[in-house]
This record gives sequence, C-alpha cells and structure tokens, in this order.
Amino acid sequence: MKGNGMEQKLKLPAQCALIPPEEQQLVSGGAPAWMTDFVTDVKDTLRPYKPYFQFAWQLLKAGITCAKEALLIYGYTKIMIHSLKGIKNCIKALPW
Repeated sequence: MKGNGMEQKLKLPAQCALIPPEEQQLVSGGAPAWMTDFVTDVKDTLRPYKPYFQFAWQLLKAGITCAKEALLIYGYTKIMIHSLKGIKNCIKALPW
C-alpha cells in the first residue's frame, strides 16, 4: 500500500496463495471449481465453429425480419380487404 510517500510491503502467509475449492465455490457464486475448466474446454471446442454460428445468427435474424414483414403485409391486406368490403356494402345500400 502507498501512503504519504511511504511504501508498505505486505507479506502473506503461504496458505493464502492457494484458494481451497470450497472457498472458490463461494467466491464464484456457488459454481463448482471444475466449472471454469468445463467452460474453457467448451469455448475451445466451439471456437473453430464461431463463423458458422455468426452466419446462422445473421440468417435467423433475416428470417425473423422477413416473417415480421410478411405478417405486416398480411395485416394490411386484411385491413384493405375489409375496407373495400365496407365500401362495397355502403355503395349497395345507396338508393340509386
């Protein structure tokens, strides 16, 4: 620690250098100690396929956008058809 121009060096006992698995679980939010190794192994395994996942994600987003636009077109078409039917019924109801 530094304070007022003086340096204080802290020396920790040797047992503080290694964190026991039980304490590591507490520090890591309750995850087992082997979880970090597992996550690292999975990331290393999937890393070569990352471009394919990115492409699939972009394709999925494009598909969702197309579906959204198709539903909008369908909805506007239904509104237009009902409006035309209403106009047709109004014209039929005219006395001439």
